[in-house]
Amino acid sequence: MALQLAPEEPEAGPWRVATLNAVMTTLMRNGPREPAGRPVVIAVDGRSSGGKTTLAARMQGAVPGGCPLLLIEGVGSGRRDVAGLIDALVWVQSDLRQTRERDLDRVGTPGGAATIQFLHDWMAEEIPFVAADRAWERADLIICGTPQLPHDPRTELIAAPPSVIP
Repeated sequence: MALQLAPEEPEAGPWRVATLNAVMTTLMRNGPREPAGRPVVIAVDGRSSGGKTTLAARMQGAVPGGCPLLLIEGVGSGRRDVAGLIDALVWVQSDLRQTRERDLDRVGTPGGAATIQFLHDWMAEEIPFVAADRAWERADLIICGTPQLPHDPRTELIAAPPSVIP
C-alpha cells in the first residue's frame, strides 16, 4: 500500500492485519514501568485527522472494565519530552490526501473562511512540530489510520513494524 506522506516520514511496512485483542495484550505487557501500581500509559500519536481518536476508542473498548489503563491521544501525545512517562507509543500513520479530506469535512461550512484559516494556522504549527519530533521513530507499534488492506474494522487493525504483535 502506497501512502502519500510528509517527506521526512518513511512509510512503515510491510503492513499486515493484526487483531485488536493481540495488539492490546502486547501493549499492556509493556508496562507499567515505575512507579509500581500505576496504570499502563499508552500514547496514541499521529497527524491531525489521521485516525487517532477512532483508534483510541477502539483500544478502550477492547479492554475489560477495571483494567489499569490510561490512553492519551492527540498530536504530540508521544512527544520526546514525555517519553519517560509513557509505557507504549502507538504512531498512527495516515495518507495525507485522506487526512486533508477529513480536515475539510471537519471544518465544513459553519465556520466558513475563519474556520479554514484556523485549520491552516494549526497545520502551520503541526507540520514542523511533527517533523522535528519524529515520534514514529520511537513507536512501539505503527498502525495505519487510512488502511487499504482488507480487514474487519471491528476486530482488526493494519499494523507495521516495529511490532511484536503475534
